[in-house]
Amino acid sequence: MGKISAAILVHNNEETISATIKSVDDIVDEIIIVDDYSLDNTIEIIKNLTCKAKIYTRALNNDFAAQRNFSLEKCSNEWVLIIDSDEEIDDILKQSILEEVKSPRSAAYNCIRLNENIAGATEVKLDRPILMKKNLFFKDAIHEMISEPMTFIKDGKLLHHCWFGMSDFMDDLNKYSTWKAKKWILEGRKYTPLFLCIRQPLVSAYFFIRRYVFERRFKHRSIGFLYALAWSTEELFVGLKYYEMLKMENKS
Repeated sequence: MGKISAAILVHNNEETISATIKSVDDIVDEIIIVDDYSLDNTIEIIKNLTCKAKIYTRALNNDFAAQRNFSLEKCSNEWVLIIDSDEEIDDILKQSILEEVKSPRSAAYNCIRLNENIAGATEVKLDRPILMKKNLFFKDAIHEMISEPMTFIKDGKLLHHCWFGMSDFMDDLNKYSTWKAKKWILEGRKYTPLFLCIRQPLVSAYFFIRRYVFERRFKHRSIGFLYALAWSTEELFVGLKYYEMLKMENKS
């Protein structure tokens, strides 16, 4: 059976990284850690938990695809388990991954991710690989993905501990809306204020429907409604931050 590398991107994840490492340590031969200059005890925790970790320091620079691809370059095995620093795989998924490596059906696989947050736990299909060949590449700086089709692993779940409170949630809204606005600037988009007034509410509505209906947040009733509504406001902040950045760029 082929050997497996695990690739994990970290940044100040001392609260979650222990569960992540423990969930993969017994099925992989090496753990590639790419650290975006953590200031907490994340790296010390990793060093104390496993001797399989190879740790690299590299700035994220708002580009998750580039960071993922860097981690793949450092892997020495054909197969790579892609897991985030706030995720863990259950025992059933472990066995499914080992079976797929033993008798491959595909070059990339996804699975069910169980998102745990203030609204409760919701199952969604992972839109990036959980397991892939190291010669594949990620694209898109934010919400990175691969171009190749993924085969679905039906048995087992990837547990995702999204946030530890509303402050953490708000930090993510602020961070991702800033990254998206910067991406628009880099892409040279030229949106007028009027266009933003039309576009952003429509995109917000799309994301609300996606999270509340298609990701089944309605199962959590009123809290699920508020959660989906709060998430949808990210696009409004993207529009405002983009306009602010564009004004500053035009002044300079």
